[in-house]
Amino acid sequence: NGEVRFYCQAGYVSKFKLSYTAFGTDSRGYPIDKPYEFTTNELAVGNEESFAIPYDAKNIKVQGWYALAGWKEIFNQTVAAPSYLCYTTYGTVFEPKYKTDCPEVANMTTKPNELTVTQGGGYLAWVKLTYTQNGKTVVVQDQTGFSLGWRKVYAIPKDATNINLVIKDATGLSGLLGSPWKTIIDKTWPLPPNECIKVYGTTLDPKWNSECN
Repeated sequence: NGEVRFYCQAGYVSKFKLSYTAFGTDSRGYPIDKPYEFTTNELAVGNEESFAIPYDAKNIKVQGWYALAGWKEIFNQTVAAPSYLCYTTYGTVFEPKYKTDCPEVANMTTKPNELTVTQGGGYLAWVKLTYTQNGKTVVVQDQTGFSLGWRKVYAIPKDATNINLVIKDATGLSGLLGSPWKTIIDKTWPLPPNECIKVYGTTLDPKWNSECN
């Protein structure tokens, strides 16, 4: 037997499907290769679903989509034989990606109420993280100068709301030439997230995604 696990680690909603043929019987009781299909719910970041694959399964196919004005396909693969598999979507709607492992298998998962921020860009970053707790604004981080390779895991209280993360990159510009800081991401979660945010790219083309590595 085998199993396929679908995990969403992305900044968009994902949906997956497993299909195969396996032993079954027709309406008269005769043996046939019967088709089976299993589709996940619409999975937001941090959610997953798993389906078993029987030992006699054939014509195994796995598919994944992301939501953007309908459903756009990310992957469509055939599997040679029943096995233990995992497909994880990550990235953004502008650059959707997938990988064939699960976050915790590679030791890259976040725990509930944790926000992991990684600086993977070739520039200095300004990171500001705030949330509301007991009616007051709590400033967790508001600091400049974070360089390539910096990473921090923030534990967000369960009763926190309006969690806001802003990351900017130092442009090196000033005065009439432009702003010295350019916003890469300004994202707010109404409730404590279980998510990863990674900034990367260059000073002229900074980007972000939801990778945990």
